[in-house]
Amino acid sequence: MHKLFGESEVTLLSRVVLCLSGVHQFFLDTFMTVFSVGRTLCSTLDREYMFQKYHQTTVNADFTCGYMLLFGTLTFTSQGICNFVNILLMELMGNLIKERAESALKKAASEHETISDSDQNILFYVCGFIARSLKKRYSRSKSACPKKKKCLEKLVLKSPNSTFISRFSNWMSKNDRGGLLYLCDDFFLLVREFEMSIRKHVNLQNLSAKTLLCDNLKEHVLESFMVKHYCDKLFGDIDGDMDIVQSTILEDILCLFLTVRGYAITRVKRNELAKDSQPKKKSSGLRHSLKALTANLNS
Repeated sequence: MHKLFGESEVTLLSRVVLCLSGVHQFFLDTFMTVFSVGRTLCSTLDREYMFQKYHQTTVNADFTCGYMLLFGTLTFTSQGICNFVNILLMELMGNLIKERAESALKKAASEHETISDSDQNILFYVCGFIARSLKKRYSRSKSACPKKKKCLEKLVLKSPNSTFISRFSNWMSKNDRGGLLYLCDDFFLLVREFEMSIRKHVNLQNLSAKTLLCDNLKEHVLESFMVKHYCDKLFGDIDGDMDIVQSTILEDILCLFLTVRGYAITRVKRNELAKDSQPKKKSSGLRHSLKALTANLNS
């Protein structure tokens, strides 16, 4: 098309637009209203707000008049300018979202360093327990959706060349009696994100009656950007109405994890309380006896 009729107005505009003064500041001010300060896109509300602001901005008459006035000095048609701006907005939006996603990934990677290798060994073991439990549940239930079973198949390790199998499978191998499943890396990373979200939300030093309520914890975990990221990596390529299936199987996985995590926290706190309530035994050693005898003689 370009070879027959020459270059399009969009291509020509892209070459001269950087020479215009005020273009950079115009689009910077525009996107500052879309990406408001303090919004990280990690929650559904943040993302809904961003796309709502983006739509309001692109259909705003002041915005249209602004870029028409900005490019009006150039010898291009109104339709050519509109096409150029629409393409530019889509490219800018895509790049900005990509940058936000990469920033979230880097932040998550730095936070994962706070989890010790022993904790990750246990998390890998918990992953196998969750997958095994769901497999039993779906096989026994006549009402279980076939797509759920298909999703469950994607959790199981297909290749022995797994990063986390070699690092964190020791504890699992030691406790495996033939019933546990070895999981793919993305499922382990998803469960690890559950753990990170719980650690951020729950203050183990100041527990209360409402701290471990499953509904509150589920809402907090499911809003995590990284949880949605790994869920999409696991189940995003399955055809059909996967939104409902993803949400239900993700909730099933999360409920099992919260049950295990809640029992673990409760057990630790119960042991601490039992230890504190036990009366301290007096030492019956020779040194203690001699000190007591000396104190009696001096008195």
